[in-house]
Amino acid sequence: PAINRWRLALKLDDENTNSNLSEWPGYAIEAMQVTYKGSNQLAAQAIGFFTFTPVRAAGDRASIEVISPDIPEHRAYRLSCDEIYPVGLPESPVCSLTGPAGPLRLTLTNSSL
Repeated sequence: PAINRWRLALKLDDENTNSNLSEWPGYAIEAMQVTYKGSNQLAAQAIGFFTFTPVRAAGDRASIEVISPDIPEHRAYRLSCDEIYPVGLPESPVCSLTGPAGPLRLTLTNSSL
């Protein structure tokens, strides 16, 4: 967004006035470079592998969101948390999916990206 600010307002019970208010600058969210290796055949179930290149170091916990392409010829892709492999990671990430169209979120609980 053009204006990227975080704001936290504390209201007591049902009062309309703020008991405390804090506002600070947000941080830029950058897309990581990613490559995909897998099947490009429509209507075929197959395993795919993603290789992510982080733009900055992550702390002990990091999340990666995978969003299915939003262009007509790729709308047949469905994201799934079935068969998550920790290839190159110290442990398998926790996978969550919000609806059939995603996004799919991989949470690394012990990361050193």
